[in-house]
Amino acid sequence: MKQANLIILTVLGVLVLGAFIREPGQFFLFLMLFAIIGLLFYLQYGPQRKRKKQAEKIVKTGGNFQIFLDRQHMGAIWGQQKEGRKREKGIRKGSRLKLYISENMYTFKAGREIYAIPKRILSGEQKGTLAELAKNCQADVVNIRICHNT
Repeated sequence: MKQANLIILTVLGVLVLGAFIREPGQFFLFLMLFAIIGLLFYLQYGPQRKRKKQAEKIVKTGGNFQIFLDRQHMGAIWGQQKEGRKREKGIRKGSRLKLYISENMYTFKAGREIYAIPKRILSGEQKGTLAELAKNCQADVVNIRICHNT
């Protein structure tokens, strides 16, 4: 979806640039071109910068990051609990969900939220709960296998 938006905005930007070159007196076309370029940069770099800032904020507040899990819901809480400042985000039943399973990790993607959980930290019961959550959310499951040719 992000790629499609970038392509559409690029085509629109080229069309507006062509119109501006034909009629340089149309100042609003220049403003529209400037807005399209700004939007392209935001779509390309904004989400990455936002995630980086969020990770830095978690580190500044003590680095507490907890993932909670049950059959209908999965989420994360971060922030210092002493000050009562906590933030929560999560995946609920009915969310559009993708589950990537590799040799060492479970990775959930719901919209723009991504949760990566190492397999080694989950107990058998938690792995079962994770599988049930994926089933309840009708997750698209992708098994990732790396084959070595020797």
